[in-house]
Amino acid sequence: MTAPPPGPSAAAAANGPPANAAAANALAANGPPANAPPASTQPPPVPPVEPAGASADGRPDRRTGVDPPTHPTPVVPARAEQAGGRSPRPPASPWSFVDVFAGLGVVLIVSLLITAPLQIAQWRGGGAALLLSALPVWIGLLGTAIWACRRHGSGNLIRDLGLRLRWIDLAIGLGAGLALRFAIGIWTVVYSSITGQQPTSNLESVLENGLGTGIWLVVNALAIAVIGPVIEEIFFRGVGLRSALASLWRRSDSPRYADPRRRIWISIAATSAIFALLHVSEVKDLTSAAVLLPGLFLAGWVLARLTIWSGRLGPAIVTHVVFNGVAVVALLALTP
Repeated sequence: MTAPPPGPSAAAAANGPPANAAAANALAANGPPANAPPASTQPPPVPPVEPAGASADGRPDRRTGVDPPTHPTPVVPARAEQAGGRSPRPPASPWSFVDVFAGLGVVLIVSLLITAPLQIAQWRGGGAALLLSALPVWIGLLGTAIWACRRHGSGNLIRDLGLRLRWIDLAIGLGAGLALRFAIGIWTVVYSSITGQQPTSNLESVLENGLGTGIWLVVNALAIAVIGPVIEEIFFRGVGLRSALASLWRRSDSPRYADPRRRIWISIAATSAIFALLHVSEVKDLTSAAVLLPGLFLAGWVLARLTIWSGRLGPAIVTHVVFNGVAVVALLALTP
């Protein structure tokens, strides 16, 4: 019987290691050649990571279903599931500027529900008149802000809207608030000197006895100088500005909204205009409209710029508090 030919393993054992194995053994024994370049000790480059909701060129990627990051506050995932420690789920829907109009609608409905019965009963309210007139606005704006954060974000106003305050915000707000009051005061003097008319306000009927006395003096002063500014900033520079930026970001594939500076400019203009129109109930005539509305638009513009610059609501809130606080001090000084 003829023996079968040796297999590959037997041939390798008989002929010795292959050439490349021998070269490897020689390299291990003798080291690299003298003319070989030194081995690099640098780690391999890490490929860039694309932000959530964006494509490689920075344009919005609607396939992800996640709202893209928008300045001044980033998009955060919705509330994490409590049971089982599961990962957070994405927001139910993206931030939208429609929420601003929804909030204004809530303000109108609540105003009718609260003020209509009082007007039918012909109750003037006394010292509580100012608080009753502001209550529907507060309920509508703050309620919409809470709903929007639960609907689109984590449900945390501090995290979703940048509701944070730093010590430096006190200095920023003091300077900006006084500067706004000075600028609006100059405009009022110029307009009155040209037209010969003094602006008036519909709030005179509400504040016919000033801010009241006793406990109502404290309540009304806090309502104008503190509570109102905080709630308005949460809504306009928190929900409003953030929703406008997010809405325009999703349209950034259009050449009209491709420039981020243009998107910021449009968002600021839109929220400032709505902020001024919210106070249109204070306008009594053409003179008061010509003085009040441009001044409020300017204030809204500065407050939005501060929010985008800082990435939080602290500077805008302090500025708004100082802006209204000066009016409270002036009203107290002029009340006999």
